[in-house]
Amino acid sequence: MVKSVFSILVANRYGVLTKVAGVFGRRGCNIQSLTVCATQDPDFSRITMVAEDSEETIRQVYNQTSRLEDVRDITLLPEGGYYERTLALIRLRSGAVLPAGQPDTLCIAARTFDGGPVLEVSGPTEAVDALIGQLGDDIADLSRSGTTALKSMYN
Repeated sequence: MVKSVFSILVANRYGVLTKVAGVFGRRGCNIQSLTVCATQDPDFSRITMVAEDSEETIRQVYNQTSRLEDVRDITLLPEGGYYERTLALIRLRSGAVLPAGQPDTLCIAARTFDGGPVLEVSGPTEAVDALIGQLGDDIADLSRSGTTALKSMYN
């Protein structure tokens, strides 16, 4: 199994995400993370999808997705050749304490909403996962985004 990050530039139209996700589904390829947003050109959106499957299935998904009418560009981001971030909003239980020694790659902002502490955390997916694991039972509620990524200029 290989973890793959797809960066897909698509026409910003109704139904395009369903068509792209359908290719993954028909191949039995589970989508682990999905983010979509319009680009600087409102006619196009960028889909970032993370999936883990065999190299053959990833190749088939890539080829079939690239043939969709509304797909303008598709890139499999090379391992270590992209900059990625995940965002998490974490509502802590009363009396919870933020663990010390967080990686420099995490950006953490603490706020108080509705009388309770909420952390806004962004950073590499693995670092966000690690913090969530450290907080464990101190988490009252959690919402997080999927991975968003940009290809490195040097790869």
